[in-house]
Amino acid sequence: MKVKYLIIFFILSVLVAVTIFSSVNPNIVDTVYSIFSKKNDNVNVIDNINKNSELRSEPSKDLFPEAPNEKPKFDIVRVTSEGSSVIAGTAPKSSSIKVYQDNKFIGETKANENGEWVLIPKNEFKEGNIELTIESILEDGTKLKSDEIVIISIPKKDNKKVEPIAVLSKKNTLSPSKILQNQNSIVIDNKKNIVIDIIDYDDDGNIIISGRSLPDLQINIYLDKKIIDKANSDDSGIWISNIKKQINPGNYELTVEAVKDGKAIGLATTPFTRIDKKDLKFIKDNIIVQPGNSLWRIARRVYGSGFRYTIIFEANKNIIENPDLIFPGQVFKLPKN
Repeated sequence: MKVKYLIIFFILSVLVAVTIFSSVNPNIVDTVYSIFSKKNDNVNVIDNINKNSELRSEPSKDLFPEAPNEKPKFDIVRVTSEGSSVIAGTAPKSSSIKVYQDNKFIGETKANENGEWVLIPKNEFKEGNIELTIESILEDGTKLKSDEIVIISIPKKDNKKVEPIAVLSKKNTLSPSKILQNQNSIVIDNKKNIVIDIIDYDDDGNIIISGRSLPDLQINIYLDKKIIDKANSDDSGIWISNIKKQINPGNYELTVEAVKDGKAIGLATTPFTRIDKKDLKFIKDNIIVQPGNSLWRIARRVYGSGFRYTIIFEANKNIIENPDLIFPGQVFKLPKN
């Protein structure tokens, strides 16, 4: 008898609970009654739960919308007294970046898989004040214009006491501006009085080398101890060499020499590999090896783990003889998967 009363009490408790919760979800009533129905086997019970219950197996997309693509941004702007420049920043990964000077197109590049981009404009900026703006174009054609502008002021060439200034500002806002370049923004981080920062190629396959040194020095560029170009550091210490000389593909020793009053006061040397122009296919999955790079560092930066350097090695076996020995100037494929 006690067992019978316990069963009756249990059933009544369930029916009371169902009555209370039916106001929240009326379909629960049908589901629970189907469980106590002798007509339904286990399969039918599951079918009824699936058909009548409004519970979702996946969260609503409305609750977790996809993060919007961020607009492109400026990070670095370096300008010499002669108007040569290096511009870098961030944007949605693999997007095309267009740079404008006073609303006129001056250059285009691509963001890598980390959303980083670098552009070295072909033409030098003229003296005076100019405004730089950027936009990114996604793979689906969507255009994103930056909220940022960079104002560059380049002094007259006869005014050596004043150097170019680059200031980052926000459009249509009262937010504070940020100085990207002034007389205190260039710092030499070694004791050799000169460093190599960037090795790149222009659209014609010519080599571009830029770096920093003490101000107002002559910079000699050598390959295997043979001079191939000369440049000058400006008042802020920036120097850029756009090498037009024909250089055959191969491995070299690249040396830059800082000269003051006819005497060498600094040297920086790095191995360098000249890539054949026909092999320079600038697509989003390529990376140009920079001074100080290693496969471990590149893999950690691109794939999040240095242990994945084998991915890069396997994709570039034809040009990497030793994974512990890579050279600035080499161009590597970066597989997505």
